[in-house]
Amino acid sequence: MRDIQASCSTYEEFYELYHPMIVRYLTGKCGSPQDAEELANECFLYCYKNWDKYDETKSTRKTWLFLIVKSRLKNFLRDRKQMLSLDGFEKIIPDKDIIDQTVRLQAMRDALAKVLQMLPKNQREAVVLRFFRQWDDAEIAEWLGTTKGNVRVLIHRALQFMNREYESFLRQVL
Repeated sequence: MRDIQASCSTYEEFYELYHPMIVRYLTGKCGSPQDAEELANECFLYCYKNWDKYDETKSTRKTWLFLIVKSRLKNFLRDRKQMLSLDGFEKIIPDKDIIDQTVRLQAMRDALAKVLQMLPKNQREAVVLRFFRQWDDAEIAEWLGTTKGNVRVLIHRALQFMNREYESFLRQVL
């Protein structure tokens, strides 16, 4: 991992290496590939404009990028106002089985969301990055500022907790 980062001596190499990863991460957080791409481009534009100002004694370029992404994402989510369009909604008349299945699926999603929210922040981030973003231990460790071994422990403990609590939530709602 360190060798890859060290080989990113030019902005172009840096962009090629990290842009796809950042877009995937932002797509999951924003919910829209277009918003994610736009936000990623803003982040990389900032990196480009400040490429010569980067201080390698403070962090790796990847960590620097992730701090920029986190900051821009926070601003984006705070400023975003979602509009729900109900055009044509009255024409949709779902089947009873579809409604029942949808209700069950929503209950399962809600239970999972509640259980995820109950986790400590570092465990929740590790689980989301591993299972929803498909990151490896090294990437998660760098993102969280910890070791790969600690990432594995965080995920193991989180999954143990989630298994116990998820079943409990499902029994309550189903």
